[in-house]
Amino acid sequence: MKQGDKVICIDASNLEIHPSNFDKLPIEGTVYHVREMVPGYDHQGQPNGVKLEEIKGRVRRLICYDGIERNIETHFRQNRFRVIDEIDITHFEEKVVEKTTLNNINHE
Repeated sequence: MKQGDKVICIDASNLEIHPSNFDKLPIEGTVYHVREMVPGYDHQGQPNGVKLEEIKGRVRRLICYDGIERNIETHFRQNRFRVIDEIDITHFEEKVVEKTTLNNINHE
């Protein structure tokens, strides 16, 4: 995963317990764009986090594992998202249309 990648949210669980950390929460199955990769700051070897173009996080002052105090924008764990390409998006869009069509037929 890198800056500029298109990603799809695959895990939005438990984010609602901290609603003030973000201007809005991600929705599973929604496509986003990587704004920035964030190096781990809690402990050495921590996986990178990810900031999204479409969602802004609250900025907090934190003491990082190296003892330096920094302003850090709240961001997401990388494993909540999966990098996608245009083929994936097309397939996903086809499934949404198919499901919508089936729902419309079932409600007629």
